[in-house]
Amino acid sequence: MELQSWWYFFPVTGLNIIDRKPSLDKPLFKDATLISKVSLRSLIKENKRITPIEGKNIEKIIASDEVNCFIAINIKLDEFDPNKVIDGVARRHLAIISALTIFTLVQSNYYKACRPTNTYSYTGLKTLALCENYSYWNAKFLRNQLIEFLPCYDEKYTIAKLRAAIKKSQLRKTLTIILQNDKNIHNSIKTAITSAVEHFANALYTNLAGEIIAATITCFEILLKINMAKDDDVRARLDVIAGLNKKRIANLYAARNKWVHQGIIPDKKLAHNTIYDFTIILEYFTDIVFKVPSLTEHEAILQWIDYHAFIRSKYKEMPGKLKSICTKLKKLDPFEIVENINQQQQ
Repeated sequence: MELQSWWYFFPVTGLNIIDRKPSLDKPLFKDATLISKVSLRSLIKENKRITPIEGKNIEKIIASDEVNCFIAINIKLDEFDPNKVIDGVARRHLAIISALTIFTLVQSNYYKACRPTNTYSYTGLKTLALCENYSYWNAKFLRNQLIEFLPCYDEKYTIAKLRAAIKKSQLRKTLTIILQNDKNIHNSIKTAITSAVEHFANALYTNLAGEIIAATITCFEILLKINMAKDDDVRARLDVIAGLNKKRIANLYAARNKWVHQGIIPDKKLAHNTIYDFTIILEYFTDIVFKVPSLTEHEAILQWIDYHAFIRSKYKEMPGKLKSICTKLKKLDPFEIVENINQQQQ
């Protein structure tokens, strides 16, 4: 049976795409793109055979003030099932909306973020599919657990402007791996980065200080822990790549444990700082992937980080000549340290 090309559309809140013409021919993210409400209306108008499913009104969804644009994901199918979202499409949507969430968070200086629309809409078209948005957004908040509410991101973009902004973002390497689904990156590394970003975005949607801290530590462990590594290994790696001192890390883990095991609400300021810490660690981890291409697997990256942790632990015991070479450690720049040590050994 010949495969047919289908597009699934997921509503997004807080990211305004203002292009007026449909832009599915050259997807922004290879197999996916963002499309404005005006563009989607044009596509629906061109489609003469529209079949709403379960009585949902397509125009009502598009006209909603809560919906600002749609994530469009392409997939080839031998048969369209109107009663479910294909697993691969749902997974790709989760990765894209999570990446866009941290992109808008950083763009707004950690003040605002876009999110999935809190509108359940499941509508199918003959040549398009407008799919139910399985949003993680939780509208039932406990007031005394909230950190300061993150307003919705409200910047307007054309596709060209958005592409340029992503290229200039401090997280551009992370965004490239996730949004472009970079095939040159080993699957173990790509899975770790994507999974960490998804967990982090999910924590932001809850807006609970305890959940943000707990989920962010999970993100640290996704990036910096494999198999049965100890928490001490993760803490040492956090120290190397982000300069988080032992006291700060201990406070973070203590707050997580009290929240998870005793329900004690953590300090809101600590939750805010944790959000910032995660983006720094994510940026540095991804930087290693690109700057040291010989590290082709997740485990190799962690071994590389451990090497620098060992150097740091032995710094005071080093002879003067080697210590002078390793002064860069104090500036937390392992890339230059490796180069200097290699030159010394030669």
